Amino acid sequence: MAGDEDKEGIGYVPDDSEPAGKDANLQDKNPTEDASHKRKISPRRHHPKIGEPEDILQKTAAERDEFKDKYLRGLAEIDNFRKRMKKEKEEFQKYVLTEFFLDLLQIYDNLERALKAKSPESEKGIVSGWR
Repeated sequence: MAGDEDKEGIGYVPDDSEPAGKDANLQDKNPTEDASHKRKISPRRHHPKIGEPEDILQKTAAERDEFKDKYLRGLAEIDNFRKRMKKEKEEFQKYVLTEFFLDLLQIYDNLERALKAKSPESEKGIVSGWR
């Protein structure tokens, strides 16, 4: 009995010479039943979901063309975006510089009016402060 417990315990691996427990007993009793349960081999047929190779090739080519079209459209969109951003940047710089020069022009006009309206007493103070 101690030998049987060791065989049924964890980690036991039967040798090729020993029968493998209950399965071995079934094989010894009825070897003809085992042959009848085997799956019959039938000639290979195409799976219903898989079409002919030409159909698969045409579908793959159409899919490739679709991906290529999406890729080219994406590249064109990126290029257009880059051009649009460059143009908007140039326009913004022109606008910023224009606004800056308009503000500077107002300051210049105010200084020019101050110099024209100077009195002889404050002439030295205004001119020396400006220079």
